[in-house]
Amino acid sequence: MKREVKSGDLEWESLKRMESNTVVDWITIDLKARWGIV
Repeated sequence: MKREVKSGDLEWESLKRMESNTVVDWITIDLKARWGIV
């Protein structure tokens, strides 16, 4: 049985995805700054 996908679920998924991408970006920026690559 396939679960119904609500538009709210899709919004939540993209929100979570954007959040994790932002975290990765910040970690990358932080590492680059530490190594003086910026």
